[in-house]
Amino acid sequence: MNVETLYGKHGVEFISVSNDVGLEVVLSNYGASIYELKLDLEDMILTPKSFETFFHNTKYYGLTVGRIAGRVKNGLLKIGEQTYQLEQNEGTNCLHSGFHSICFKKWRTQVVTTKEYIIVRFYLTTKKGEGGFNGKCDYIVTYKIYAEDNILLVTYDGCCKEDTYFALTNHAYFNLGDDKDILNHHLRIKANEVSTFDVEDFCINGYIPVENTIYDFREAKLIKKDIKAEELHNIKWLNGYDHRFHLEELPRTEANVSLSNGNYKLDVYTDYDSVHIYTGGFTNHDVLINDDIDDVYKGVTLECSSFAPEFTKKKEHNIHHVKYVFRRKSDEN
Repeated sequence: MNVETLYGKHGVEFISVSNDVGLEVVLSNYGASIYELKLDLEDMILTPKSFETFFHNTKYYGLTVGRIAGRVKNGLLKIGEQTYQLEQNEGTNCLHSGFHSICFKKWRTQVVTTKEYIIVRFYLTTKKGEGGFNGKCDYIVTYKIYAEDNILLVTYDGCCKEDTYFALTNHAYFNLGDDKDILNHHLRIKANEVSTFDVEDFCINGYIPVENTIYDFREAKLIKKDIKAEELHNIKWLNGYDHRFHLEELPRTEANVSLSNGNYKLDVYTDYDSVHIYTGGFTNHDVLINDDIDDVYKGVTLECSSFAPEFTKKKEHNIHHVKYVFRRKSDEN
């Protein structure tokens, strides 16, 4: 295994880790993020070519998002008898915890190296009142890369000095092997329910069964199969999938989410109870590291997180795991 730390502008660090079987991961202390991820030198996620685009990240490329990922209606968070006004950065909503989200901060870094794996751990403390949230909070995001397996294991740990809510996730956009887009990727989601939305502000207002709907991914299907369906385009907030799926309880040996194309397969295992799928329906036409353009449907997020923000008592740790397992389709034959 090999690990190297590089330093960019604004105090941003990049920690490059490569294993012995083809996996390369570049992590950053900015947003405790996955900056680059490759298998056999092929891109597995989208990365902006310009450092400034990454640093002024409006699409959340690879960033760790929190304290609460997703939308908080009117930016109002009620905890006990107290209601907190969060930053409103999407109309009246608080999206991905506002302008002072943990994803826009520089974290402290620790690297642990062994023969079997390398751990990169990021630490952050936020002050009470940042972004409107209550309580001083400590966060730890840990990435573990194995020497002989193409596995990336991520652990999220949040702890607050006061009662609060957590829903942490990573916002990487996957495209396995840098296809033209993700429309010819097969997606499987072991979920029985999918979110519905308030058409006025796009906040989640309930869930419906996926059976007999365009949201049924319990068996793998091409993303393009239903992506032009009218109900994915009939309100201004939608241009494809942007939905939270309530995951089934599965044995630890069965992947919760799978994404594949003709060359690669990604299996995702998590103890979170939901995944948010966003198929990149809008674009700023950012130039990617491979000189391609991040166009509509160029990438898909697999945002494993909490079905609803999890109430966590003061000084308790909110801990969850997400394991990404990459395979070559040729190895399955």
